[in-house]
Amino acid sequence: MIVQEISDRFDYALKKSVSGLALDEYNKSLYLTKAQLEFVRNIVKVYEYTDEMRHILAPLVQTTTLNSGNFTQTADYYTTSDVLNNTVLEVVFERLNGSIPLIPLDHNDIHYTINNPFRSPNNKIAYRVTVDDEWRIYTDQTLTAYLYTWVKYPDPIVLEDFTGTDLEISGVVVPTTSELTDDVVIQIISRAVDLSIKDIKNIAAPPAQEQN
Repeated sequence: MIVQEISDRFDYALKKSVSGLALDEYNKSLYLTKAQLEFVRNIVKVYEYTDEMRHILAPLVQTTTLNSGNFTQTADYYTTSDVLNNTVLEVVFERLNGSIPLIPLDHNDIHYTINNPFRSPNNKIAYRVTVDDEWRIYTDQTLTAYLYTWVKYPDPIVLEDFTGTDLEISGVVVPTTSELTDDVVIQIISRAVDLSIKDIKNIAAPPAQEQN
């Protein structure tokens, strides 16, 4: 859907809900971008790694394969910073050496998990921990290949050229449409309008009076 149509649909839905209310292109872009990211996060959370998720988020789903040359081995784990952390919104599927599933863990949990005296050695499971911009893979196996499928952050929706101004949306200043399908964009517009109306009502609401 082109940016002009997105803008027009936003205006129509907003005026239909709140007569006489209008937003400029910058604020519409902010709400659309926020609503789009919310939508993507919800789809990932609800559908996880399913055909439905892959269908809805197809333009955002990527698969990367790293080999042993991308990793540095330490005494306890393999580490790599070659994981595109700035663009990875969510890892939805990952395998080590073709068949070993990886379980993501919090940094605070990994040492308890690895050193748990009641944990039997299991060479069929590996663990991934993210520390700053680094991924650490804990495994009893020799790492030969690591595949992960991930959902990237969607490009922001920018309705106007802000070049030469102080305005930007997630670092983007040129008109940018959504990468998702038109039927999804319609849902995003509806949610963006709802978010804008909620904020406007909160701003316009009189302060609550204190009870004596």
